[in-house]
Amino acid sequence: MPRTGGIPLRTRPEPRRTYHALELDRWRKHLGMPLNLVPKHYPQDGKPAGWNKPPGWMVIAAQERALDAQRLSHALLRALWAEERDTADPAVRIAVANENDLPGEALQKEESEREGAGALHAL
Repeated sequence: MPRTGGIPLRTRPEPRRTYHALELDRWRKHLGMPLNLVPKHYPQDGKPAGWNKPPGWMVIAAQERALDAQRLSHALLRALWAEERDTADPAVRIAVANENDLPGEALQKEESEREGAGALHAL
């Protein structure tokens, strides 16, 4: 985000965070989607940087295996934003993948290998 001038939501000034919440609420109502405006497991403060990278790595692993990466991405986002699940937890990611007929354990292993190898840390 810094390369494009963006800053993380939790470090934005309060008026921008408030407006962001209003926009989320408008879109939630417009689309008729379940969405928690302040998800239980979305970092407000205190979660280390990079908490959200492993779910992305899992989606990339699914894509590289020619699996339905879009479905997995949607399911992980739904888990975080609508179902109050902690997608930073590997067990949650495995469960979400399995619930969507994807090989959760294998994808999580590949995601861990990416992290260990230092791959895709620029995401």
